[in-house]
Amino acid sequence: IGVSRELIAGHAYASNSLLLLQSVTHPFVSFSSMSFSRDAHKIELVGSANSYRSVAEQVGLFETHPQVEKVDFGGLSVGEKGLVNFKLAVIFKPSLLQAPR
Repeated sequence: IGVSRELIAGHAYASNSLLLLQSVTHPFVSFSSMSFSRDAHKIELVGSANSYRSVAEQVGLFETHPQVEKVDFGGLSVGEKGLVNFKLAVIFKPSLLQAPR
Protein backbone atom coordinates (compact mmCIF):
# COMPACT_ATOMS: atom_id res chain seq x y z
CA ILE A 1 0.00 0.00 0.00
CA GLY A 2 2.82 2.40 0.83
CA VAL A 3 4.45 1.84 -2.55
CA SER A 4 1.12 2.39 -4.30
CA ARG A 5 0.63 5.68 -2.49
CA GLU A 6 4.11 6.79 -3.49
CA LEU A 7 3.48 5.90 -7.14
CA ILE A 8 0.15 7.71 -7.15
CA ALA A 9 1.70 10.77 -5.50
CA GLY A 10 4.51 10.80 -8.07
CA HIS A 11 2.00 10.44 -10.90
CA ALA A 12 -0.15 13.26 -9.52
CA TYR A 13 2.92 15.49 -9.35
CA ALA A 14 3.90 14.84 -12.94
CA SER A 15 0.34 14.97 -14.27
CA ASN A 16 -0.67 18.11 -12.39
CA SER A 17 2.51 20.01 -13.20
CA LEU A 18 2.36 19.05 -16.89
CA LEU A 19 -1.29 20.10 -17.08
CA LEU A 20 -0.39 23.44 -15.51
CA LEU A 21 2.51 23.84 -17.93
CA GLN A 22 0.21 23.10 -20.86
CA SER A 23 -2.39 25.59 -19.68
CA VAL A 24 -0.01 28.54 -19.20
CA THR A 25 2.52 28.15 -22.01
CA HIS A 26 2.54 31.32 -24.09
CA PRO A 27 1.70 30.79 -27.79
CA PHE A 28 5.09 32.23 -28.86
CA VAL A 29 7.14 30.18 -26.37
CA SER A 30 8.46 26.65 -26.70
CA PHE A 31 10.28 24.57 -24.12
CA SER A 32 13.11 22.31 -25.24
CA SER A 33 13.90 20.61 -21.94
CA MET A 34 12.57 20.25 -18.44
CA SER A 35 13.42 18.54 -15.21
CA PHE A 36 11.25 17.79 -12.20
CA SER A 37 12.13 17.86 -8.54
CA ARG A 38 9.23 16.46 -6.57
CA ASP A 39 10.88 17.09 -3.22
CA ALA A 40 11.53 20.75 -4.04
CA HIS A 41 8.10 21.16 -5.73
CA LYS A 42 9.96 22.55 -8.72
CA ILE A 43 10.14 22.24 -12.48
CA GLU A 44 13.08 23.68 -14.38
CA LEU A 45 12.57 24.63 -18.02
CA VAL A 46 14.75 25.73 -20.91
CA GLY A 47 12.88 27.57 -23.60
CA SER A 48 12.89 30.00 -26.46
CA ALA A 49 10.53 32.76 -27.51
CA ASN A 50 10.07 35.09 -30.43
CA SER A 51 10.83 38.17 -28.31
CA TYR A 52 11.83 39.47 -24.89
CA ARG A 53 8.24 40.59 -24.48
CA SER A 54 6.99 37.00 -24.92
CA VAL A 55 9.49 35.86 -22.27
CA ALA A 56 8.19 38.53 -19.88
CA GLU A 57 4.59 37.55 -20.62
CA GLN A 58 5.44 33.87 -20.03
CA VAL A 59 6.96 34.68 -16.66
CA GLY A 60 3.85 36.71 -15.81
CA LEU A 61 1.57 33.80 -16.71
CA PHE A 62 3.40 31.59 -14.23
CA GLU A 63 3.63 34.28 -11.55
CA THR A 64 -0.11 34.93 -11.57
CA HIS A 65 -1.16 31.27 -11.53
CA PRO A 66 -2.75 30.39 -8.16
CA GLN A 67 -0.79 27.12 -7.88
CA VAL A 68 2.63 28.74 -8.40
CA GLU A 69 4.59 29.91 -5.38
CA LYS A 70 7.66 31.41 -7.06
CA VAL A 71 9.25 31.89 -10.50
CA ASP A 72 12.94 32.50 -11.19
CA PHE A 73 14.18 33.20 -14.69
CA GLY A 74 17.45 34.03 -16.36
CA GLY A 75 19.91 32.85 -18.94
CA LEU A 76 18.63 35.31 -21.51
CA SER A 77 20.43 35.19 -24.85
CA VAL A 78 19.62 35.59 -28.51
CA GLY A 79 20.04 32.35 -30.42
CA GLU A 80 19.36 30.98 -33.84
CA LYS A 81 16.87 32.82 -36.02
CA GLY A 82 16.75 35.67 -33.50
CA LEU A 83 14.89 33.62 -30.89
CA VAL A 84 15.33 34.60 -27.25
CA ASN A 85 16.61 31.71 -25.13
CA PHE A 86 15.87 31.60 -21.42
CA LYS A 87 15.62 29.39 -18.34
CA LEU A 88 12.80 29.18 -15.80
CA ALA A 89 12.49 27.55 -12.42
CA VAL A 90 8.88 27.29 -11.24
CA ILE A 91 8.13 26.32 -7.64
CA PHE A 92 4.64 24.99 -7.12
CA LYS A 93 2.47 25.21 -4.06
CA PRO A 94 2.36 21.82 -2.31
CA SER A 95 -1.37 21.48 -3.02
CA LEU A 96 -0.66 21.08 -6.77
CA LEU A 97 1.43 18.02 -6.07
CA GLN A 98 -1.15 16.12 -4.05
CA ALA A 99 -3.07 13.24 -5.54
CA PRO A 100 -6.82 13.74 -5.80
CA ARG A 101 -8.77 11.97 -3.09
